[in-house]
Amino acid sequence: MKHIRYLVKAAVVVTLVFVAANQLIFPLLKAAIADSKFRAVVAANAGSYIPGGQRVTLFIGNSRIMGGIDPGSIRYAGGMAYNLAYNGLYLDDLQLMLDAFMRTCDCQVISVYTNPDIFRVRQDGSVSELQRFLSGFDAAAMQAVQRKDAVFATAMRLFPLLHFNNEFFLRALYYGVFDKDDQNYGSDYKITISREMELRLQNETLDAELNSAALKEFRAWLSGAGIRLVVIEPPYHRIYLENVPGFGELQSVNRDAVAAADMPYQDHSGLYYDQPELFSDPLHLNRDGQRQYSRYILEMMQLDEGQ
Repeated sequence: MKHIRYLVKAAVVVTLVFVAANQLIFPLLKAAIADSKFRAVVAANAGSYIPGGQRVTLFIGNSRIMGGIDPGSIRYAGGMAYNLAYNGLYLDDLQLMLDAFMRTCDCQVISVYTNPDIFRVRQDGSVSELQRFLSGFDAAAMQAVQRKDAVFATAMRLFPLLHFNNEFFLRALYYGVFDKDDQNYGSDYKITISREMELRLQNETLDAELNSAALKEFRAWLSGAGIRLVVIEPPYHRIYLENVPGFGELQSVNRDAVAAADMPYQDHSGLYYDQPELFSDPLHLNRDGQRQYSRYILEMMQLDEGQ
């Protein structure tokens, strides 16, 4: 009986600590940095990383942008770059981050570069991973994300330890405390080709074509703020280009969709076809590739803007 009482007491203490952490400690820490998980990681870095009044070129998208762009290699006359991309996010969530950035940063965003993956049509008609997660514990959370209202910020505080993107807050806290930035995600890995990898890529199922309506709406939203949108397709390893069925055809469809939206599209998918040492896997550049590609992007920017 004594052991049972100890177990009950331990369970009660753990529950109280968990509740306190979720309901009091974490919200207070978050409130000290920003008013949402997305804004936290932006505010903790942009405020100190970007000087006030600075002209900024933003890079948003998924991991191919996050690991493919080194902002330190993109500095031009009167401006700088900031990497706001993140693993596996689609347009819904990136818009929240972009809105947070524009509200938080005392800077002038002149251009946004992104990869076409964020505009993919979800074949199953589902919403983003973030929306799906929130709807699992609170039906109102789905609507909160879509409305982007105060309920969303509240939902983010209810279960911070369980939320799949709690890393946003932890990164913000870490970088804020140690005065670091989160602008370089490059890895030093170099891909090793195998027959198994080729076979796996031959069975790869590509995402559907781009959501043209979302692309046009996003472009109009940015244009209203005087921001230019440029779509870029970062480089792929040649094993991907050679083995994934239908890749070339899908690229052509995407190119037409972007052209129909009357906006620039730069297809760099085969840029480093003969430089496999620049890749960490078939889809992602390593640190050397990241820096080389970033310098290439800078050259394209300077040509576009006549610098």
